[in-house]
Amino acid sequence: MSSRLWRRFQSSLHLPCFFHPTFESQLSYAAPCAIPSFEGLVKGLITILPGLLNVKEFSIDSWNLPPEFDLAPFFSAAWSGFGKTVRKVSLGGNLEGFKELIRSKPHFDSVQELELEFTNNMNGPGPDPVDDEAILFYHVAPLINSVGGHLQSLRIWSWASADLSTFFQHLGPFPALRTFGVRAAFNRSFRDDPSGLTQLLRSTAPTLNELELRLNPSGAALTEAAHDHVLCEWLSQTILSDDTIAVGLRTLQFYPTASAGGCDVLLDCIKRSADTLKHLLVRDRYLHYEEIEALTKAFPPHAKLTYLRLNVWRLTTNLIDLLASNFAALEKLTLNVADAVTGVSLI
Repeated sequence: MSSRLWRRFQSSLHLPCFFHPTFESQLSYAAPCAIPSFEGLVKGLITILPGLLNVKEFSIDSWNLPPEFDLAPFFSAAWSGFGKTVRKVSLGGNLEGFKELIRSKPHFDSVQELELEFTNNMNGPGPDPVDDEAILFYHVAPLINSVGGHLQSLRIWSWASADLSTFFQHLGPFPALRTFGVRAAFNRSFRDDPSGLTQLLRSTAPTLNELELRLNPSGAALTEAAHDHVLCEWLSQTILSDDTIAVGLRTLQFYPTASAGGCDVLLDCIKRSADTLKHLLVRDRYLHYEEIEALTKAFPPHAKLTYLRLNVWRLTTNLIDLLASNFAALEKLTLNVADAVTGVSLI
C-alpha cells in the first residue's frame, strides 16, 4: 500500500460488522485462496488498530454480532491508537454491546461529533426494559457527558424498545453543541416522561444551528394516530410555548406529525429561522398544495434556502412555479410524490 493510500485509510475508518455464520463456507467456492474467518479478521484488525494514529472518523455497527463475541479487545486496540485524536465517532449496536464499549474505557479527548444508534438484541430472549434502561443510565449517559464540554454534534437514533426518558434527563450540559438530532418512536422511547428531551432542547437552543426531530410514533394505524396526537401536543407545548427554541437554524429536519396542529409547529420553527435557514427537510408527512403554500409564506421574499426536501401528494406545474418563484437561491430540490401520474402535467 502506498504512503498516500495508507494516510487516506487512516483518516477515516468505517466498520459495519455484519456477522453471518455461513460467510466463510459461501466464499470458499468463489476463490482458490483460503478465506479467513470473521474471528480471524477481527484478530487481524486488533493487531493493526494500535498503529492507526491519524484516524479522524471512526464508525462501527455491531448490531448483528452474536452475544458471545467479545468486542472489548477490539475497542481497546482502537482507543490505544486513535482514541485521543479521533474527532467523529459513530457507534451502532444493541444495548448489551454498549457495555463492552464502556468496559474498554474510551477516552475521547478530541471527539466533537458523536452518533449513537441503539437496537434490540436479535440473539437474546428479548428486550429487558430494566437492564436496558440501566445500561443507558449508568453507561451510555456518562460516556456522552464525558465529552459534553467540547461536543459540537450529537445524534441519537433508537430502534430499541427501551424507554429513553431517564436517559435524556441525565444528559448535558453541552455548551458548544451546534447540531442535535434524535430519531425514535415517541410513544415507545418516551413513554414515561419527555421532559429530559424538552430540557435538552431548551438548554442547547442558544448554540444550535442544526436540528433534527424525527419522533414518528410506531404501532398499528389507529394506535399510531392516537400517539401522533400526543406527539403534536408535546411539540406544541415545547416549541410554541418557548420562543427561544429553533431560532437561527441553518438546517431543520422535522416530522410535523399528521395531526392538525403539526404544520403550525413546523411553520413557527421556519418563521423563527427564516432569515438563516438554508436546508429544510420535512420528513414522513405528505403535504397538500395549500400547506406548501403556507410554508413558502413563512419565508421572507429573498429566502436563503438552498436545499428543500418535501413529501407532496401531487406534483403539478403550479407547485413547481410556487417553489421556483419563492426560492430563487434553491440549488437542490427533492420531492417524494404520492401521486405522480395523475397529478402532473409539465407540457
